Amino acid sequence: MENPLYAKIVKWISWGLLLVSVVLSVWAFTRFGVSDAAKDTAVQTMLYWTYAMLVVALIAVLCIGLYVAVKTDPKSLVRGSLSKMNCSMIRFLLISSISSNDSF
Repeated sequence: MENPLYAKIVKWISWGLLLVSVVLSVWAFTRFGVSDAAKDTAVQTMLYWTYAMLVVALIAVLCIGLYVAVKTDPKSLVRGSLSKMNCSMIRFLLISSISSNDSF
């Protein structure tokens, strides 16, 4: 079952990021003009904004998701950390076996 507060927060964050993206894209192309060098500057501005949006979205999903998971089931934090430790150990073993000359 979906938490209505969580859905409302995600909806408002999505609309806010969309609005800022539209404003930034209009500003970038009106500020820098339509020449080739100006288009490159505008595209670079939009790429940096895209990176920032990805970081904000990942942080929001992780923080809000963690909050909702703990609020719903407090033991999920322990189970989640155990599964992350297992994944980290498997990743460490795979990377060390790939990077070493010897096999298991």
